[in-house]
Amino acid sequence: MTLHCVAVNERFQSVRMALLGSVFLLVLLLAGATPVLAASPITGVAVSPGTAKIQRGQAVYMQATIQGSGDFDRRVVWSLTPANAGSVSRTGLFISDPNFRGIAKVIATSVENPKISGASNIGVGGSGGVWHVDQNYGGSIEKGTATQPYRTIQKAVSKAKNCDTIKVAQGTYPENVDLNWQAGVLLLGGFKGGTAAGYANNRPGDFVTRKRERRPIGKGPSLAPILITNIQSPKSDTAVVKLDTGALTSLTYAVDGFTMTGGFRGFDLHAYGSPVPPITFFISGNQITNNVAVKIDPANEGYDMGGGIKAEAIHLLVLNNQITGNRAEWGGGFYIKTNANTFLIQENLIENNQATHGLGGGGGDFGQLNQGQGTGVFTWNIVRNNQAGGAVPDSCGGGVKLDGGPLELSHNVYASNETKSKGGGVFIPDGVTCVLRHELIYKNNIDKNSNPSGSAGLHAQGNSTVTVEHCTITGNDSSGISGNGIYAENATVTVHNSIVWGNTGNQLSTNPGSIGSLTMSYSDSQGYFGPGDGNISTDPFFADPDHDDYHLKSTTGRWNPATGQWVQDVVHSPCIDAGDPATPYELEPIPNGSRTNMGAYGSTPEASKSK
Repeated sequence: MTLHCVAVNERFQSVRMALLGSVFLLVLLLAGATPVLAASPITGVAVSPGTAKIQRGQAVYMQATIQGSGDFDRRVVWSLTPANAGSVSRTGLFISDPNFRGIAKVIATSVENPKISGASNIGVGGSGGVWHVDQNYGGSIEKGTATQPYRTIQKAVSKAKNCDTIKVAQGTYPENVDLNWQAGVLLLGGFKGGTAAGYANNRPGDFVTRKRERRPIGKGPSLAPILITNIQSPKSDTAVVKLDTGALTSLTYAVDGFTMTGGFRGFDLHAYGSPVPPITFFISGNQITNNVAVKIDPANEGYDMGGGIKAEAIHLLVLNNQITGNRAEWGGGFYIKTNANTFLIQENLIENNQATHGLGGGGGDFGQLNQGQGTGVFTWNIVRNNQAGGAVPDSCGGGVKLDGGPLELSHNVYASNETKSKGGGVFIPDGVTCVLRHELIYKNNIDKNSNPSGSAGLHAQGNSTVTVEHCTITGNDSSGISGNGIYAENATVTVHNSIVWGNTGNQLSTNPGSIGSLTMSYSDSQGYFGPGDGNISTDPFFADPDHDDYHLKSTTGRWNPATGQWVQDVVHSPCIDAGDPATPYELEPIPNGSRTNMGAYGSTPEASKSK
């Protein structure tokens, strides 16, 4: 049995720790402006699996766990030796070269401390387990080889056995792909492939080179180019890629390097049974766009969720994708119902999606998560220009809507999302337990012509328990509604080391007669003079709000993401060195005053410098 089916489920619980990373620090490194940090709490990097064997040309997902304590950068940079062993992607996907035999050393190096790394030795040898697809092949005999590839992806899927790799050449494939419920496969797109003339002359296609196309880079995560293999659904009532499995054994699937469009959602993934089988699914490096999961008569036919991705009861990893222009009644970009399974959604661009029903979640809807078991992690994503509501006046969650828990949200950007009623950026309904860290929530809106009844920034209701740590919430707008930064509607919200400033109306609010609470400490909020240690109400001196730069001005040094340089200002933010003295500050560059800053960049390598 090949590697990628053996170890992935055993190591899944460490995935969320392995991939939580600081793209900000990566940007600094790439720009040649490495900050001087006070200290690094990282002690090691563990790569799993440590040793294994695969066939020549096969692929495997690697995972790395940063070891240490405290608030540190958990991102790694992947590399490979020898270079001719194949390739390894930024998400840890190792594809072995079909001509290589021997030991491939896959290395994960800490971004925060490049002196610390871990490695895995992968033995590569033998043949088999690899299938090839190219629409350019015109021969009468299809064998799935590099010389005689299949012309459709579905044919390769139907032939593949558990743990096999399918390589698909660039081009457009008008089909819906139904994955084998008993055979986990790695489906990889973007290969150069061959030409009709070349195949006619018995020349094999190139299934080593993966061609990429350029795509816009959003603010926040540095998103890699999407590979140019397109799966165009010919059926608007069927998902582009579907998995419906009740398998009794552990299976691992992956889809990497495709553009998926025109379907009744991009991915429709469902595992069922008692107990639910341990199914792991990687979605990485794809463009999932313009899929629509909306019925003609939803009131009578039932509502549909997840225009881009719908996943139920799956161990899910969604890494480095573009999820754009999708539509559904709930969860325009995605809908995830994981039950007791853990998920990780990291470094995705989630943009211009729409939820048409009142329950909302324009960018995404975390539906009935975990039922109190496991943890869902949503980190380093850009969520912008999404909408909840359509013609529905009481919709919620323009950016994301959270259900269940526990949930961890960190280092995400929620910008310019819109809804009709509550939670322009983030909406947290009844009974949710979640933590938001280093989140930037700005310029979200509630449509003033609809039925505004809550916060345009962060809205929590019911008996939810929400911790807001090192967040910046600013510029959110809903005329006439209180608490446009944070609104606690019978919820318990704790704000710490954060900045809530420049939102319309009151920055913080609870509903009359609330049975919950909203408490704040070591934070800066406009017009707030209530209880709590270390609070201030002073202009934080954001660097350039008009151009969405919410770093704090500093006379000593402020990181300028537009130029990739440290700059000095004529004023110094009062939020620098104003956070909780008990909060770790070691990731802040020197001089850091031995105390954390308030706001989203506090306790990170992009924290503004102390006097």
